[in-house]
Amino acid sequence: MARTLALFASKRDSQPSLLRAGAVNQLVLFARNDDVGVARYGALAIGNLAVQGANHQELFDTGAVMALLPLAASEDLDTRRCVSFALNNVASNEANHGVCEKMGVLRPLVTLIKDPDVDVHLQAAFAVRQLSLTPKCRFQFIELKGLHPLLQLAESDSVEVQREVAACLRNLSLSEPNKIAIRKAGGLEVLVKFALSADVEMAHQACGVIANLAEAIENQGPMVESGILQHLK
Repeated sequence: MARTLALFASKRDSQPSLLRAGAVNQLVLFARNDDVGVARYGALAIGNLAVQGANHQELFDTGAVMALLPLAASEDLDTRRCVSFALNNVASNEANHGVCEKMGVLRPLVTLIKDPDVDVHLQAAFAVRQLSLTPKCRFQFIELKGLHPLLQLAESDSVEVQREVAACLRNLSLSEPNKIAIRKAGGLEVLVKFALSADVEMAHQACGVIANLAEAIENQGPMVESGILQHLK
């Protein structure tokens, strides 16, 4: 049943019928089921519904988004992939950011960013980048010690992951306290690496972060000492 509903939920034309039939309540029960396979397909179905912003309020109202959060720590890789995918879809809607912050969505995202699987941590990075457009979410991410695992993703062999790290840092660096936090966490070395990249998008994002960090007077001395100006030249 869980797999069947996940397949129906993947079709845009079927989604209104699923919502009218009250299927989301059943998906919540599936996501909370002790059976790994049932929980996995429940999470996938919720993620598929979350592709459409029109479904987001229903997913919040029924507790579907909340049901996903504990699954970020699942031992099943496919379940973690489904959760990361679903949370990324929810985070793509800026209208959800306040609710996500209050629900503590960033805590499981920090867990997912640490995941060794590329699909999992890439989707989580997407979500963090989008949530970081909101000041309270930027603050909460730093408070949850998400900065260090995010910076560790800079060592990824995936250009797409590196781009997302740079984009996340750019959004995070919009808040004054975060400018200093990024520098103290060793962010300058990562930013120099990205700024010198042959990938134009990555270099562009990195230069934007460097410019944001330089707005904090406390950062300017250490930035000069690090030789970052020479790299920019």
